[in-house]
Amino acid sequence: MKSFKMGIACLVAVLFLSAVLAGCSGNGGKTESADPSSTQGTAPNGSGTAAEPLMEITILDALNAAVKPGADNPNDIVTPEVEKKFNIKIAEITPSGGKMPAELINMMVAAGNVPDIVFTDNQNIGNFYAKDAFADLTEYKDHLVNMKKWYSDVAWKMLESDGKLIALPSGGDPNMDNPELASRLNEDLLYRPMNNFAIQVREDVLRKAGYTFKSVGDLQQELDGSPRRVTSEDLQIEPAIDTFEDFEALLYKIKDLNLTANGKPVYPLYVPGEYGPHILSVIYAPTSGFWHDKDADRASAFLENPNVKEFYKVMNKWIKDGIIDKDFMIDKADQMQTKIAGGNAAVIITTSDINAARTAVKRSNPEDDFRPIPWPASRSGKTAYVDPSYPAGSANIMINKNFNDIPRLLKYLDWFYSDEAMELGTWGPESAGLWEVKDGKKVFKDNALWEAISTGTTTADGKGASYYGLLDYFAPVEWTSKAFAYAPTPPYNLQNYRLSYPIKLNAYADMQNFISSKMLARDGSMLPAKGEAASTLAGYYWSSTVKKLPIAMMAKTDAEFDKEWQAIADDMKSNGRYDEAMQQMLQEFRAINGK
Repeated sequence: MKSFKMGIACLVAVLFLSAVLAGCSGNGGKTESADPSSTQGTAPNGSGTAAEPLMEITILDALNAAVKPGADNPNDIVTPEVEKKFNIKIAEITPSGGKMPAELINMMVAAGNVPDIVFTDNQNIGNFYAKDAFADLTEYKDHLVNMKKWYSDVAWKMLESDGKLIALPSGGDPNMDNPELASRLNEDLLYRPMNNFAIQVREDVLRKAGYTFKSVGDLQQELDGSPRRVTSEDLQIEPAIDTFEDFEALLYKIKDLNLTANGKPVYPLYVPGEYGPHILSVIYAPTSGFWHDKDADRASAFLENPNVKEFYKVMNKWIKDGIIDKDFMIDKADQMQTKIAGGNAAVIITTSDINAARTAVKRSNPEDDFRPIPWPASRSGKTAYVDPSYPAGSANIMINKNFNDIPRLLKYLDWFYSDEAMELGTWGPESAGLWEVKDGKKVFKDNALWEAISTGTTTADGKGASYYGLLDYFAPVEWTSKAFAYAPTPPYNLQNYRLSYPIKLNAYADMQNFISSKMLARDGSMLPAKGEAASTLAGYYWSSTVKKLPIAMMAKTDAEFDKEWQAIADDMKSNGRYDEAMQQMLQEFRAINGK
């Protein structure tokens, strides 16, 4: 899905590959003796109490094709402070160059050139650890005093293999079972948990269909006047859309309106072609991903999950009845965007540019918008999830087993989860002179700089957050200094500079978050692919199976649907190593759920 699926083209020439392999050999945590005439060799370590020799580290970023922009910023005011504090310097960064993590790491392991730190995808850490190139970090977990505060037991178990801690967390979901952390986050009006998709309805169409509700615009006015969190009461709709039957009734009411836009029909429903049905299926099934029925202690996935077939039969009926634009299965992203922004879709999940679509709707009537609505209860009777949450982050860090001072390296990496680190990465050091304290709060001295930082722009002389290597919420990679861009970072920044200024909330985004964050599986009942066979199954499903499903959805009769469905399901099971994958995933589910 949008945050957990990757497809990276492999277009790198053999000569470039040779250069990568030659240039990224791990140095085992190379240290240099302190030179009495050099401050580099005598800087204090993370505790600030003892001299440490300079340690140079190499990094492989197996998730990004190119080096992150902040890595070569000459104006970075943050990284020098981190280097001085720990006397640790990033000596070399190797990006993926467009290769998949498994392909790249397999080659480096074979060549004996694995860098000291490797950023990779969560679903592959078990496969990579099995190659005997990465460290078992179990005995060092007590060194992670800051990280341990942030993550749940489920999160840590997702970083284990056979009970061994094999990777470090980065991003993900904070542990709300930690009272101290939960208290701080609950008091912070800017904190938002991880989220994914929500069903969204055009407000003008919803009114015409006979529903009453609080509009996005009305809620925005309330939040502007008195900032607060969105509540379930803000999202109430009358009549309620609580069940599948309620949702289907909405679609048919819209159909009966016979609406048009730009001389074309307004379809009640439009979803993205390949992944839209997969997401929407949770109105009927517990999930379309890897799922664990805890009561039966059984693992299943994709087309074999309970009620998934029944949902696709509903899709077949909706296509026949004109509820959904059947071209959704072949439309490209720009065609989808044109239809949604042009007013030809009443109910959607997402589009390539939702803000542009909202603007287009408002252009016709400034009081209208797309309004997120709560997901109806699943027809399956089971708790339904759009996607698994990665409570330890979907991108994790593995350490070369030959690194010569793992405790010191872990102290460095753990520090990035501290308040001190977040404050430095957000505001910069005091010596830079960018901020001052007023009324007990840090604020930027230059109002023009703050205006640039808060709007994602730059000052007249081209300065903004990224210019200095500070936290930049508008940048592709928010932590823009070299040190922070290549370190694990917490799920949320407790030193957010927005807290120093009048809070401005976004009603639409907060409604979306309130709804969709509840649809992520945080209890271990749904997981990403773990292990080689499960990864093979997931890859086959997304590369092949989803392309065959339109054959079933376009079937003319129930008998034809059943025949086509069975052929597609059998193909997925035989070519996707389904039974082997389920054996593998069942063991993963049991390990995470303590069985």
